[in-house]
Amino acid sequence: MHTTANCPLRSMAWITLDDHSRVIEATKEMKELLGYNPINQTIDSLWKYEKNDGAYLIANTIYNSRTLCICLHTQKEGKVLVCLDITDLKNHQTNTGVSCSIFRLSMYGTIEAVISNEEYGTSWIGQPMMRYIHSDDVEKFCMATSQATRSPSFLVQLTLRFLPSPEQQASFECTFLSVNQQQLLCFIQPTSTYIQHIVTQAQRKFWQTFEYGMTTVAHHLSQSLLLLAKIMRGCHKKDEIEFLCTVASYIGISPSTTKGWLNQFVDQTFEWFVHDSDFIV
Repeated sequence: MHTTANCPLRSMAWITLDDHSRVIEATKEMKELLGYNPINQTIDSLWKYEKNDGAYLIANTIYNSRTLCICLHTQKEGKVLVCLDITDLKNHQTNTGVSCSIFRLSMYGTIEAVISNEEYGTSWIGQPMMRYIHSDDVEKFCMATSQATRSPSFLVQLTLRFLPSPEQQASFECTFLSVNQQQLLCFIQPTSTYIQHIVTQAQRKFWQTFEYGMTTVAHHLSQSLLLLAKIMRGCHKKDEIEFLCTVASYIGISPSTTKGWLNQFVDQTFEWFVHDSDFIV
């Protein structure tokens, strides 16, 4: 159980309801989100509920058709609803087919927030992530989170086996990124034969550089090619870049800062790597 002060939604868009479900208080952010002042209106006139997503409610506003994730808090002054606008996230997942779950983790590996497909719900929030990882892979998970925390400027990638339920097991590509000294982002996607094809191509280029005596290139290639290929194939498209920036804004990082960093990282690495077009995978 958490309070409004440490609500995982981390939003300042709040409304307070009386015993008759009438709005008696609304923050400036809530008014901006709705597009008007909701004071003295009933909650049913603001939005229609879509579903109950575990610990949260999902609703669509009537006036401006925004999709909200809502966390309910019962306090002395009334029911306080913390609302997060997830319209852009929902649209990106719908329009681009991004089969990626994003978890925000504490420095201890506890799940603080989830942006997920239907396979993983918000019921995971507040749980240690290692609880859902195969016991043989827990050590790999701990090493990855430790490395990501120590090296904030690097992405740490590995394959982990998850256990959505006791009778199920599936392998996923996991990428860990430190967003500050206290938190990590974990991007999870199903493994695929397509990624295996990329690995095969990378290995071929790696051995070619050795045959040509280009040991320095081979050294850098072994460390950066897989990351570069996956970014170019999966992230360095307009829709996915925008999606990642939207995710960044969800955790409190400026989208423009994220986009600038991501573009600079990919462009500089790609420019170095493809200086000779023969090295394009």
